[in-house]
Amino acid sequence: GFNGSAAFSDNDFNASYNRAHRKNRFTCHVSLNLMSGYGHAKKVTYTLPGHTGYPAGCILVFDPGFEAYCDSVLSVQCPQYAGDPHLIGYFSDNELPFGLDNLEGYLSLPAEDPGHQAAGRWLRDKGMTVEQITDTERHEFAGYVAERYYEMVSRLLRKHDPDHLYLGSRLHGDVKSLDRRYAADKICSVKADAAVTLDAVLKLNAADYGGKIVDTSEL
Repeated sequence: GFNGSAAFSDNDFNASYNRAHRKNRFTCHVSLNLMSGYGHAKKVTYTLPGHTGYPAGCILVFDPGFEAYCDSVLSVQCPQYAGDPHLIGYFSDNELPFGLDNLEGYLSLPAEDPGHQAAGRWLRDKGMTVEQITDTERHEFAGYVAERYYEMVSRLLRKHDPDHLYLGSRLHGDVKSLDRRYAADKICSVKADAAVTLDAVLKLNAADYGGKIVDTSEL
């Protein structure tokens, strides 16, 4: 039989099941959907296969309202689970678009957009112009975006529930691109990855960048 429920299951059902079956409780994960929820509230997201789409493929992590939104959501969500010994941890989102398109993506947003402004400052601080961008800067900026997201969410999550794991946002895409994994490794307790194959997970865990990955592929 089963002894646990997977990520992205029904949080309310898991909680009600455990209340009703005290001798045979499920281990569970809570899916918070923080960035996708914020984007949905601002009415700027759209549906893609398996995850949420954002303007120019760029999450709203530089938006000044995102941190307050997370704090508000977590202040309601976390007290429901903070004392649950069967909770493994929290997923903050699913398959966020950290990637090589981020730098030019943010720069393509309207000039008044906080993401455009943040990308412009980042590039100016390097003394570079758009014409000088290479894949080196693209990788580095994707890691910068990921680190900003993970740091903010982790800090607020631990404020409201310091006792459970933070599982990140479920990484996906090119398993050879480690920049965003470095960012996640600094902050997340364990990183979840839609790596598709066990071999890919083992190779990543053998790589010398610290931290461990658990596979959450839907095979």
